[in-house]
Amino acid sequence: MNGREKFVVWLLGSLLLCAAARATGAHVSRNPYQGIVRHNVFALRMPSPAIKDPPKSPPPQVTLTGISTLLPRKCAMLRVRFPPQPGKSAEERSYLLAEGEQSGQVKVLAIDEKSGTVKANICGTIMTLTFEQNGTPLPLASVPQLPAAPPPQPLLHFAYRRP
Repeated sequence: MNGREKFVVWLLGSLLLCAAARATGAHVSRNPYQGIVRHNVFALRMPSPAIKDPPKSPPPQVTLTGISTLLPRKCAMLRVRFPPQPGKSAEERSYLLAEGEQSGQVKVLAIDEKSGTVKANICGTIMTLTFEQNGTPLPLASVPQLPAAPPPQPLLHFAYRRP
């Protein structure tokens, strides 16, 4: 074997040795703690997927109690009953707002006193409120019951004579 043949044998042997080393080292990751993850010694679980949209709460109940034009500006009188929040009870608030005014989550956009409508943005929902649909229900007018009248008594006639 001459020098050239020795070199070729040495080159092929080193290539085979590198290939074998690469094949045995392929399953070893670069993270030295990967074995802990694989064995799961702490019984860890994958996190559950996060809720994308929280459940939407029902819209608040709105009652149109009046429209005022006495002042130089038109005002709407509203009573808003907000639904209960977690850890809190239901809350009812009254508002007196002019056109364009906002208080918290309630904003009055437009008031039409002739037709009796109010356009409002309440908790991000634009509503058109009317007295017929959203007004304060009027109590039924009840006529007081009178006691039954006694039957008429016959008139007594006395005859009076002059002496």
